[in-house]
Amino acid sequence: MAGGRLLSGIERLTLDNLATAKIFSFSCHIISQIPSLTYLSLANCSLRQVPNLVLTQSNSLQELDLCGVTVLSGALECILANCLSLHSLSMENCTVLSKLIFRGPNLELKSLSLSFCRGVKEIELCASNLATFKFESVDMVNFRFDHVPKLESMILDYKQENRMSYYDDDHHRTDLLIVKDLSRMKSLIFSTTSSMREVFRSLSMWINKFCNLSQLSIQLSSISSDDFVSLARVFESCPRLQEFHLNIELVKNIDVKDMRRPPELIHPELKKVEITNHSGTKPEIEFALYILKTAICLEQMQISRCSKIYNRRGRWVGFDKPPWSKETLEMIHEQLQGQAISENARLTIQHSFVSLNSRSPFNNVNN
Repeated sequence: MAGGRLLSGIERLTLDNLATAKIFSFSCHIISQIPSLTYLSLANCSLRQVPNLVLTQSNSLQELDLCGVTVLSGALECILANCLSLHSLSMENCTVLSKLIFRGPNLELKSLSLSFCRGVKEIELCASNLATFKFESVDMVNFRFDHVPKLESMILDYKQENRMSYYDDDHHRTDLLIVKDLSRMKSLIFSTTSSMREVFRSLSMWINKFCNLSQLSIQLSSISSDDFVSLARVFESCPRLQEFHLNIELVKNIDVKDMRRPPELIHPELKKVEITNHSGTKPEIEFALYILKTAICLEQMQISRCSKIYNRRGRWVGFDKPPWSKETLEMIHEQLQGQAISENARLTIQHSFVSLNSRSPFNNVNN
């Protein structure tokens, strides 16, 4: 590595220490010794900052992927401050400090992905160019969205209740589960196994910031019949919603006789709806009926027996399910056919969708 001659001219570099028992430590200053480097992937090693070493700023590094990396104190801050062209950062199964801060006067970061990183308890985002944010975790994490004016796409997948907070104009912290400004947000994928009451409480509080949200996917492990009312209220906070996807693994309390029904408020821009892993229960049918009767511009609704979820590789994948019984299938058709308020609505009820692998939750509806 001395003098950087050996690495001169390299544009893409991948280092994986899995094959050796020795602990490999990668120093941030090496990046500045490879002026041509645009992509760096590190796996199964540690990332460190050399104390008292002045790092030459790098204008070439654009993408950084960390997998199984132990990120030591100061290393992340060093990279964010000196890699002036870095626009994509991915951290998967990394061991990190309890607080991750993504901010800097010259920060060009546009895409940030944090998947199952150990040790993190708080994430602070102050990134004026950030457009895409992905977060997956099984642990409790506090969020602070201080300044993300260009954030348009977000993926949240967690197993516990996570908290989102911000500082108001008087620099007083509020513990409400909301964010300050997500007016440019267009796409949200939300997946959790948390308590549904807590999920809908937090979701309804900060989703009000999504005044321009056009695509929404909600993936739930379970839901009770009464929670469908709360789910319907999410639509009220998204007046410009055009595409909606819902996948529920288990519906509880399906035998409730006096099930609460949501108020039938008109949804003026909703055009495409996909409900996957539909079991044919009364609450699920009532929810689909609610959409048919309130989406005045609905073009397509697809109901599928198979499930469809967003996986860790950035793709939509499907899983086969036992087919509906003949009686259940006939009941779904009988309850939903001809109920749409929109004259242009097309209802499709089928076992699976056209493709089990798709990059968009609504591509299958268009086929």
